[in-house]
Amino acid sequence: MQDYYKDEDFKLSPQDTVEEIEAKLEEDYHRWLKNENVRGKEEDAKRHQEKNREAKATLLDPVRRAAYHRRLAEHYRRARQPASPPRQTTRTQPPK
Repeated sequence: MQDYYKDEDFKLSPQDTVEEIEAKLEEDYHRWLKNENVRGKEEDAKRHQEKNREAKATLLDPVRRAAYHRRLAEHYRRARQPASPPRQTTRTQPPK
């Protein structure tokens, strides 16, 4: 799951206000916009701008942001759970 808060380019915090998120994402968008016309960086810039648009759509809408926070919490809760031990299978010996 994409964690927008851990993305080093975005520099976001779950406590940021909508205005703070909007400003940070706008700054990030323009920083990457410069790379759009740099030879060899076009694809990275386009990919990053798409991720930026997705983050904006998710984090600037209060309903989507709340749902995102719930999914993110569930994702990290599951990641902290210990893995289930491997299942024991019993094999029967073939007849002799």
